Amino acid sequence: MKTTRLLLLAAIGAGVYYLLKSDNAQGLRDTLTSKAGDLRDKLSDLASNTTDSISSLKNAVAKQASGLTNDAKDKIMSILDEAGSSTDKVKGMAEKQLS
Repeated sequence: MKTTRLLLLAAIGAGVYYLLKSDNAQGLRDTLTSKAGDLRDKLSDLASNTTDSISSLKNAVAKQASGLTNDAKDKIMSILDEAGSSTDKVKGMAEKQLS
């Protein structure tokens, strides 16, 4: 198992070295940079869409919840607020990791 792990680490190291030092790998580095930027943009769009969807859901629930008790309304609204906060946190972490 240690031999396998050592060989795996050596292969990863060789790949990283190739990506960082090889003149022929410039195109590959450019492609990877471009793809990472595209992924960052897609994740940002996804997070924005999710935030908008949660906001819309929150508004719809607020309108439909007129017959519920105040305690039930408060719990539902709290859950939706937390979902929006979580989405914002994920978006921020993704942008930080991909920038």
